[in-house]
Amino acid sequence: MKLKFFVFLAIFAVISGQEDIFVPDFQYDVDTNRGPRIVGGHDANIEEVPYQVSLRRYNEETQLWGHTCGGIILTTDVTLNAAHCVYNRLHMKFQIRAGSDLRSQGGQLVNVTKLIMHPDYQPSGLYNDIAILKLQHKLIFGSKVWSIGLPPRGYRVPDGAALLVSGWGALEWQGSSPERLQKVYVPAVSNEKCAEVYANIRPHKICAGIVGKDSCQGDSGGPLVYKNFVVGVVSSGYRCAYDGYPGIYTRVSEFLDFIVRNL
Repeated sequence: MKLKFFVFLAIFAVISGQEDIFVPDFQYDVDTNRGPRIVGGHDANIEEVPYQVSLRRYNEETQLWGHTCGGIILTTDVTLNAAHCVYNRLHMKFQIRAGSDLRSQGGQLVNVTKLIMHPDYQPSGLYNDIAILKLQHKLIFGSKVWSIGLPPRGYRVPDGAALLVSGWGALEWQGSSPERLQKVYVPAVSNEKCAEVYANIRPHKICAGIVGKDSCQGDSGGPLVYKNFVVGVVSSGYRCAYDGYPGIYTRVSEFLDFIVRNL
């Protein structure tokens, strides 16, 4: 019998009159369920996405560590994340697991020593949903652990471009999460098109996804990649892979000053 626990953070969002926005979940390491996809994706080897990490949070009551979000390696001791993954949790213990395609074992475990949220982060609407995490010691780079490049200032992904998203998030809306890392390609959606269904789209956000393919709960803070750049950070969306509702990501090119200042 598999045992799974979820802790959901309720974040208000106006999405065409709906409130079913996805937010990070928490899975203790006792869960070893393996599933076929992120939502509509496939198993991934960490060598394919060596910049991907699992952000893990310590639960004082259970004294267990568990996956709560994804994350992105920028340097040997800095990762990029979503602000909502650490909002109201600055007093908690975090660590990252790098270099493993398994959520609860293997790779390098490094404690997080400093959480830097964007100063203008707004939980209502998830505006400026980006954060920098400083690590206690340097990661050892190799084929399974490596950084990814930042996009040029003002960079815009072509509409319809195939973008790679990865993570250990739910396989469907409020569904189970895999032990093995997943990946899926999703098409970029213009902000104009995205604003037809979401009320909170701004230039600092980027949309991507199609019915049946998307990021989901537990993928928050993870990478959206085009070519050799991390162009987005998983932020939110109406349910997951829902027809007509793409996923919403923080547009990295709009936050280069914040990122570089805190490297």
